[in-house]
Amino acid sequence: MRSRAPQKSLWGVHMEFGRKPGKANTVGLLSSYKFGANSPIYSETPRRARIEAINSLKTTEIRTDVGKAMNPDILACNLEEFRDHYWPSPRTDLRRIELIKERLSGKLIDTAPSTQKVKLEREIFSRLKAIFMQIDALELPKKECNRFAFGLVPDDNVSSDVAGANFRIDACVKEPNPNKEQSKFHATNIIVPMEFKVQRNIDTVLQITIEDDRMTLWYFSRSHTAKSRSFDYVKNPDLLIEVLISLMFATDEELGLDPSIQMHHQQDPEAARQYVYELREDDGSRFFSTTKSISEYRTAYVSGRKTRVFKVVEVEKEGTTWREKNGAKPMVLKDVWLNEGAKTEKEIQDALFDDIQNFAERPDWRTDASLKDFCEDEVGAGKRFLDDFESIMRGGYFKTLFLLIRSQHVCLPSKRPIASAWVPNPLVFYSKNVWTQDDERPQEDKNIKPNFCLFAPKRRCFILFSDECTPVDRLPTVGDAFDVLSQCVIALRLLFCVGWVHRDVSTGNVMAIKDANGTWKVKLADLEYAKKFESGAGTFDPKTGTPYFMAHEILAHEYIVRGKRVPQTRFASYA
Repeated sequence: MRSRAPQKSLWGVHMEFGRKPGKANTVGLLSSYKFGANSPIYSETPRRARIEAINSLKTTEIRTDVGKAMNPDILACNLEEFRDHYWPSPRTDLRRIELIKERLSGKLIDTAPSTQKVKLEREIFSRLKAIFMQIDALELPKKECNRFAFGLVPDDNVSSDVAGANFRIDACVKEPNPNKEQSKFHATNIIVPMEFKVQRNIDTVLQITIEDDRMTLWYFSRSHTAKSRSFDYVKNPDLLIEVLISLMFATDEELGLDPSIQMHHQQDPEAARQYVYELREDDGSRFFSTTKSISEYRTAYVSGRKTRVFKVVEVEKEGTTWREKNGAKPMVLKDVWLNEGAKTEKEIQDALFDDIQNFAERPDWRTDASLKDFCEDEVGAGKRFLDDFESIMRGGYFKTLFLLIRSQHVCLPSKRPIASAWVPNPLVFYSKNVWTQDDERPQEDKNIKPNFCLFAPKRRCFILFSDECTPVDRLPTVGDAFDVLSQCVIALRLLFCVGWVHRDVSTGNVMAIKDANGTWKVKLADLEYAKKFESGAGTFDPKTGTPYFMAHEILAHEYIVRGKRVPQTRFASYA
């Protein structure tokens, strides 16, 4: 997968003809996942059981598992609908397209590659470059034609910042390298990847798309993957030209490049790549450059939340590059994809703080029933507890118990699936031994309708935190950890008093930071799944939380009530 920067979506052209790369080794994943077509839709953004690839394994060793992980996300649709909905439209005069077609007459691939004597992909598909050369020959204004170029790269190793990445592609639409001293071909330069295969090969572990003289178009996003029906590009050269020309006239947004994220190019070509995030606020935009990755995962599929956390510093433009802003302090930025209708973490935090403040301003809050159990431990303890509680709530001091969100930026949602799309049957990525006949793949059945609730559009959200904290399990001493955990209990009691539950209390979300006196202070983090608890009513959210930290009754799908055990309905939970 490529990325100029973390971005919204990805197009791909895949021409399947069957090179023999050798069978991939098996497994290489930390967990498995079964994704049912009848699963419910949720108001929040459910955490799909993350399928992580072991960092030490190469991409070629886990591609079978990557295919299995991606299968549930794939929808198929007709070529015409795909082009109208997903693919960029040519932004130029149709007469120019006709002129290019005339100039290319007889210069394109006119017979199926599997029937040609020359079997080298480089030689067969070098003719595709003629299309892009003809675009350059028109000398179009820069405002019409974008800055990207076509390149054949079958022998180039693609470098990547992702551990284990050793993939190759045959060609791509790519971004010119701004750092001419950098010799490596990096994944961030790839805009639209292309894969060519000369003939069908039934010995490959995965059979991807169709073969030989067929072309399939792909669209990838965090909500779903879409593939078009293939077409015969040998018999339809005009359609081939239109598809490729569209890429050269597409805008950055149409190609999936997020305008809120830019590459921060370093003078040192070997330096780690950095990104500049734009957060738009009421009084203008602020820019933050990543300096270190705090948390990210190598998952085996494209869709999902894809949460990444970076250490960042505020920067400002200086000529063609960026420099650190005077007086800027290190901060933390969370990059996450949420369902289109889900509340952001900042919206949840603001609502929680409003409820706590309203509770504190009640004249009778000391007699609230929610405090009863906290005040009956010992004689006099109740009053001391209430006095301490009051001092915490006074003047908004309670906010210091939480990891405060300073700003957020929400991007536009990804595309919705086409209403007429269907679930590919058989699956797009499959192992050969699934079928009884190795020489024939079953014909596609388009009668399987998808549950579109599972493919809700997602929108990207940047959350800016003011403090860089330390997880409780990484504190220097056990005593420090217990001090922080005791402070965390106070924060959780506040939530309880105003009718909220956190739903993901774990070592990764109980954070700590040193104050001016060197004392560790709690910062309860990740309120994204916190919600207001309605007494007597469960919800149909999936089990929410971090494995090994979830309550047993949630894992067992059972409530625990004083004196009896009450079975839950599937997916219903209070936590």
